[in-house]
Formats: sequence, C-alpha cells, structure tokens
Amino acid sequence: MKEITPIGWALIGVVTLVVLSSYWSLLSLLRKKTKNPDQPSWTKSWRALSNPFEAENRQMDQLSKEVAALEHPPKEEKPQT
Repeated sequence: MKEITPIGWALIGVVTLVVLSSYWSLLSLLRKKTKNPDQPSWTKSWRALSNPFEAENRQMDQLSKEVAALEHPPKEEKPQT
C-alpha cells in the first residue's frame, strides 16, 4: 500500500473539519431552539417563496403614500380677521 501524500492528508483534514463544523453548528441550533416558536419555519419559508419582495413592497407603498401626501397637503383653515 502506498503512503498518503501531503495533499491527501490536507484533503482528509479539510473534509474532517467540514464534517465536524457542520455537526457542531447543527447541534448548537438544536440547543438554541425555542420551545414555542411564534411561527413554524416552513410558514416563513412559504411566505418568502410566494412573495419574495414583501418587505420592499411595503416600504414602497409607505413611500408612495408619503409622496402623495406631499403633493396634496391638507388644507389649513385661514385665520379669520
């Protein structure tokens, strides 16, 4: 059997680090999981997939309302003399 080259050892080390880091991150996610989440994650995912620009659309609607309010300011009563 041939010896493993230094590049082979480096690849083995990289693969080991990737596996251990993904295991560690999944374990930490499980420990931080709340008991009663406000919404399931699949609901948030479905909402994001069905309307990916929901937050931007809300901001644009608010901006358009503010611009419309600037174009047509509320009429103030003139003081009577």
